[in-house]
Amino acid sequence: MQPARKQVAGAIIQNEYGDFLLQQRGVGAPSFELCWTLFGGIMEDNETPEETVRRELIEELEFKPEHILSCELFVEQFQQNGTKQFIFHITTNATIDELVLHEGEQMQYVSRKELFNREFAFNTKEVLESFIYEHARNSSDKK
Repeated sequence: MQPARKQVAGAIIQNEYGDFLLQQRGVGAPSFELCWTLFGGIMEDNETPEETVRRELIEELEFKPEHILSCELFVEQFQQNGTKQFIFHITTNATIDELVLHEGEQMQYVSRKELFNREFAFNTKEVLESFIYEHARNSSDKK
């Protein structure tokens, strides 16, 4: 019997202005020290991807259920290392002042214009580029 593949769930979080909430990994992180990423983490046994992302947001940010305006699965894919990844798109009314960072160096809401002016961890840059492309394509399809 083969061991189960690691599965992770993360969130592209946007506020009502369309800004993206990002986390800067901390000094001493096991990889990608001080690089920027999405909030999320490893799925626990018998946990769904959405349960994982909601649990991780509570643990990492004290992100309350009432902060979530919408939560939809954006993509399910495999990373290069074989990890199965679930990325959700969450819209929120939470301000930075309402959140408490428990993991990483800092968090920031970043505008789309400033989004790619930083070094990213993992496949975060590709996920965000894909999200923006899909969002723009879907918006133009509705016209």
